[in-house]
Amino acid sequence: MMDTEIMLPYGDSFLKTRIPTKNITSILSTKDIKGLGDEKEAITNSLRFPIGCPPLCDCISKNDKVMVIVTDNTRPCPDDRLLPPILTELD
Repeated sequence: MMDTEIMLPYGDSFLKTRIPTKNITSILSTKDIKGLGDEKEAITNSLRFPIGCPPLCDCISKNDKVMVIVTDNTRPCPDDRLLPPILTELD
């Protein structure tokens, strides 16, 4: 039986594992892409000009009560960068 050796990211290093080749249907990998020039502007534009739905400001009225739910620190989501533009739009 043939095995495929795979290196899994783990913290600042990697763990090596061997998986029977017959059990592997595909291996996904990432590619580096250039980041946003102005992240805050991109977030604001996505709130004002979303694809396939109305802008955030059209979904709420002045007297509406809004709850914003964010992730906890166990989720890899940049709430600290997403929340300010969202709150600005809601204001």
